[in-house]
Amino acid sequence: TYGFPQRLLDLIQDYGLPSVWLNTDLPRNTVRPDDEQAGYDITCYLLERGHRRIVYVDYFFDTEEGGSHYSHAHRLAGYERAMRGAGLPTQFIGSELSLGQREAHWRDLLDNANRPTAVVGYGETSLFEVLKATAYHRMTVPSDLSICSFAGEPMFMGLQITTALVPEARMGAAAVGMLLRKLARPKTEQTTECIVFDFTAGASTAPAPLQV
Repeated sequence: TYGFPQRLLDLIQDYGLPSVWLNTDLPRNTVRPDDEQAGYDITCYLLERGHRRIVYVDYFFDTEEGGSHYSHAHRLAGYERAMRGAGLPTQFIGSELSLGQREAHWRDLLDNANRPTAVVGYGETSLFEVLKATAYHRMTVPSDLSICSFAGEPMFMGLQITTALVPEARMGAAAVGMLLRKLARPKTEQTTECIVFDFTAGASTAPAPLQV
C-alpha cells in the first residue's frame, strides 16, 4: 500500500496487466478510503458538541516523504482543516515523543487548567497512553474527556469508541467493479475512487464539559 518501487508500477503499465490498487494514494486505477474527509468529519462532530480544545495524536507518523502510509498525513490534514475552519488552533502530538515519554506527557497535559476536552487518535493504539492518564487522574471518558478514532471496528479496551470506520466492504466491491471494467477495456485508465468512511457514535464522546 506504500513504499513500493516506481519500477513495479511501470512494469504493470508496460505489460498492460489489468490491475487495481487498494488503499494507496495513486491518481488512477485505485480504490481508497477518503481519509482526509474522515479526519474533517470526525473533528466537526466534536466541534458541534462544543469542544474547542481538541488534540490530534499519531505516534507513528513519519514526516519523511514515503516514510509512512498516506493516511497519516491525510487524516491529520482533515483535522487541521476543520480546526482552521472553526478559527481554532491545532495541537498535534506525534513521534517526537518516545514510548517512555508518552504517558507522562499526557499526565501533564491533563493536569492543566487549559487541558484538552477531546482527543482524535489516528488509530486505537494512539489512545493507550491517553486512557492510562485519565485513569491516573481519576477522570472518566466521556464526562471529562471525549475520545474518538479511526479503525476497522469500534471496540477498544472494552469501550465502544466513537469511530470513523474504514469502509472495507464497500472498498472491496468498488475494486472488483473497477477491475471488471479494466478487464473489459484494459487500455482505459480508471479514475481513482475515494470511498467515504462509515461512522459510529460510540460511548466515548459527550458534549464539552461546561466547567472547563
